Amino acid sequence: MPEHPPDNATPNPPQPAGPAVQGGRAAIVKDCTPIAPLASKPHNGFKIGILQGELGDAPNFLEPLEAEELALWEGRL
Repeated sequence: MPEHPPDNATPNPPQPAGPAVQGGRAAIVKDCTPIAPLASKPHNGFKIGILQGELGDAPNFLEPLEAEELALWEGRL
């Protein structure tokens, strides 16, 4: 059986706006009143070791502790 749209269907429903482009402006609206502007934040990347060598040697927290230091942390000494 073929499907038919309801009698009150809009023949050409409004299409959503296209995706925001860099430098474009968008806003969240309520009742056709802008309530919050939307803006993209450029991603500058993330640098690991930015202060490397300037703060001295940091402990390697992935290495196991020596027995005496572990005993201190555990309160056995």
